Amino acid sequence: MSSIEGMAEQNVILVEKEVSTRFRLLSGLARESGGDEKIIVNKLQGFVETYQFKRIGYIAADGTAKTTDGYRLNMSDRDFFQQSMQGKNFLTDAFEDRIDTSYETINVFSVPVYEKNQKTIKGVLFGTCGYEMFEECLKNEIFEGQAFNYIIKIDGTIVAGSGNSKKWGIGKNMFVTDASEDERDDDARDDDARDKMLSNMKEGKSGYGLDPKRKEVSLYYYMPLKIEESGEPWYVVTAVEDSVLTSRMQVVM
Repeated sequence: MSSIEGMAEQNVILVEKEVSTRFRLLSGLARESGGDEKIIVNKLQGFVETYQFKRIGYIAADGTAKTTDGYRLNMSDRDFFQQSMQGKNFLTDAFEDRIDTSYETINVFSVPVYEKNQKTIKGVLFGTCGYEMFEECLKNEIFEGQAFNYIIKIDGTIVAGSGNSKKWGIGKNMFVTDASEDERDDDARDDDARDKMLSNMKEGKSGYGLDPKRKEVSLYYYMPLKIEESGEPWYVVTAVEDSVLTSRMQVVM
């Protein structure tokens, strides 16, 4: 069990570091620009390539946006814009990119841009990242790559997953079982595990349980992420199927 917990802890460290690094970068760029739109848009393409953003953009107070990949549009309806205009750093859930026609799954980081007096918010600087950003953080070689790693909200909605976890679907709920109703009725432990996990997550606790997502029994460990910018608590979940655990124990013995 300790190796599952250790994997989850490692995932938490990597995700928190990735998020913190990107917010520090955007906040630093916002300060250095002094709210100058030309500086923000024209000189940031290098940062896009170096730090693997899909795009960086500046949104003026009226919602008018310019991006490093050449788009001009009104983004006043975006939640991240509204949050950062209130002075908050904000990280969105995963959603489909509406700026281009790729419909790629993305997350957006946003920070307020202040006037030189650092009192008045002039606009919002944002950076868009593809789902690969979190996927890279959740890769792990323990259990020969057979573990399933997720980032979820406390209601079970999947925000991100490792490569072998993507089939369960970003935006779907990890508590929606793939077993039939008859199979679920035969074993109420799934409901007990779910209820215990939901209760613990609301209280910010970590813990073990049995994964109700699959027909094969899986052990999982869940651990909170310290990311205040997400607006609501996120958790890392690491799950390993019983057959993988059993074979690993047999090898050790």
